Amino acid sequence: MLSMDLISPLGISWEITAFSISIPSVSGRLQILPGHTEILLLLKSGEISIDGIEKIIEEGNDNIKTLSYKKIQFHVEEGCVEVKNNKIVVLGNMKKI
Repeated sequence: MLSMDLISPLGISWEITAFSISIPSVSGRLQILPGHTEILLLLKSGEISIDGIEKIIEEGNDNIKTLSYKKIQFHVEEGCVEVKNNKIVVLGNMKKI
């Protein structure tokens, strides 16, 4: 399993436990699975596709909603992603679709 944090400058963050993640990097589309090598990438505009379990946290609000297994998608304009020890952090302008 992968632990994933998506952080938007709009003050919204998502914590997701994922089985697989597909991201649009500037060097091409990349699929990330558990055990992936460490990497730091720039993102280009496109869709992030995640197979996983989602927990949404809204800044300044104690409203936390946990959902069961599903396909989760975000549109990202630009940003960066770090993969290290089955932990993925995405920083960028994105919204859930």
